Amino acid sequence: MMKARARFATLSLLVVAVVVGATVLVAAGRGDEAGEDSLYKHLTIFSEVFGLVRQAYVEETEAETLLLGAYEGAADALDAFSVYVPADAAAEYRTSRESPRANGGLFLVRDRGWLYVAGVLEGSPAERAGIERGDVVARVADRSTRDLDVWRLQAELARRAVTGTPVELELLRRGERQIVELDLAPFEVPAIARETVDGVPLLRAVTFGPGAAPAWRGALESLGAEGATRVLVDLRGAASEEVEGAFAIADLFGAGVLGSLQRRGVVVETFEDREAPVWEGEVVVLIDRGTLGAGELLAKILQGTAGARLVGESTYGWAGHRDTMELRSGALLLITDGFYAGPDGEVIDASLEPDYEIRDLWRRIGNRDKTIDDLILERGLEVLRGEVQVEAEAAAA
Repeated sequence: MMKARARFATLSLLVVAVVVGATVLVAAGRGDEAGEDSLYKHLTIFSEVFGLVRQAYVEETEAETLLLGAYEGAADALDAFSVYVPADAAAEYRTSRESPRANGGLFLVRDRGWLYVAGVLEGSPAERAGIERGDVVARVADRSTRDLDVWRLQAELARRAVTGTPVELELLRRGERQIVELDLAPFEVPAIARETVDGVPLLRAVTFGPGAAPAWRGALESLGAEGATRVLVDLRGAASEEVEGAFAIADLFGAGVLGSLQRRGVVVETFEDREAPVWEGEVVVLIDRGTLGAGELLAKILQGTAGARLVGESTYGWAGHRDTMELRSGALLLITDGFYAGPDGEVIDASLEPDYEIRDLWRRIGNRDKTIDDLILERGLEVLRGEVQVEAEAAAA
């Protein structure tokens, strides 16, 4: 047994040595320097770590397991939206991506090791189950999410959606354990939600697909006909990868250059308004940690073209474009290959900071009976009515 293991380890190391050696030759042929950040230096370290783990770890470890972990780790090190999908799971992944409503209305993100809910679609099974933005998903059925990739969870939900089988989720909410049952039956959601709060119209983004811009147009035209001159745009929990849909909605508010798509500092596509604005009144935008992707871009454009003021928490910080590459092995690599920028040309790869910040600490100190959402909405109304100034807010922060 030990001899067989030793032979296997030796063979594995020889394979890795060949790969690293070839890489070194290629790097040398390109004229790469053997400096602190050279490619072959890091690959040599990888080879050493690989060999030591194979020889010294407490249990025998398959080379394929280690290499799979390395592939997934390389993607994870880029950002929360870059993914490596093994060949044997590629078909399942594609199926889950083609069924955006198969996730029960959840937009999930893994960040700093935690799988948490960045957004909940209005009118979805997730909303009906009582799932909230910011909930940490600790367990799905009988499986811990500690090492569960987002795409694997989405695939699991897609499988259950085919048969309409509910799934039990264990959530952590502000330190307390919650158990909910998520119904995965098909559902429909509106493109926009409209309500009136203390006499002020509020429009809440729900989706950013093809039907979103026409729905926003209808709502804004209706407000104009009613004589409204100010509006709250609610982008809290507006998490979506349909980033280009944000440009179509923003076109209703502003004129000129709306933004761009950039790759490695080069503008590859520019987005401009196509018609006169439908809305020219005052705008205040509500944002939070769940404002991500399309929601962040829309907030940025409204701030730049419509003079909107942002109220709430810092956003997530990712308005990216992803590309899917199929490897020779049949595996898939999804990487962020570009970032969208607003009118100022600055890409959104970091959190947007609100003009008026609301901190959860304020709720814990003097507003225990209110949620952070309550405080953001209240401050948004105050800003829209002119009851609070930027200078006063900055001093309080």
